[in-house]
Amino acid sequence: MRALGWLGGVVAVLAVLLKLFTYEFLLRDDATVGVALRGVPSLVSRQIVAHSPSAHLILVQSENDFLGSGLYEGLVHWGWIVLAIAGIAVLLVSRRNKTTPPRR
Repeated sequence: MRALGWLGGVVAVLAVLLKLFTYEFLLRDDATVGVALRGVPSLVSRQIVAHSPSAHLILVQSENDFLGSGLYEGLVHWGWIVLAIAGIAVLLVSRRNKTTPPRR
């Protein structure tokens, strides 16, 4: 149960980090879309840019759509909140079970 608690905590942290430090970019005059890392945290998940964001590390870039775009959009819109709450709940439950004495 302890490993499940750690896993819940890690999932919660990763979901929040994904939301805050990545964004989907769309080129203004092109069909290219992608996901890039940003250095400053922000709640903005989608940006229209004039040219490819060379200042940020581009993780995925493709014409029209990239593989996993539906999953990414779901995670950064509302999924990150659900994963964070579920991860924290699992972490708290595993800690609560650890402190209760075993039955005889």
